[in-house]
Amino acid sequence: QTLAELGYEDGLYPESKQVHVKAPVFSFTKLAKVDSLLGPEMKSTGEVMGTDATLEKALYKAFEASYLHLPNFGNVVFTIADE
Repeated sequence: QTLAELGYEDGLYPESKQVHVKAPVFSFTKLAKVDSLLGPEMKSTGEVMGTDATLEKALYKAFEASYLHLPNFGNVVFTIADE
């Protein structure tokens, strides 16, 4: 039987006001013989999630949980493709 047939309606829980960010974890010590340059395969060894009320805080928590500590100054390069 489907959930609808069992009497359940859409949305078992109220929609969350939280923002969730999933981020990969890279362990270059575990991948010692693998090219450390990140390519399309993104050789991650796990994932973490940051959750908070705002995107900025959730993203920061995801970076911290993946041991990717961001400096307080300097430049950051983001590359984004819409393909």
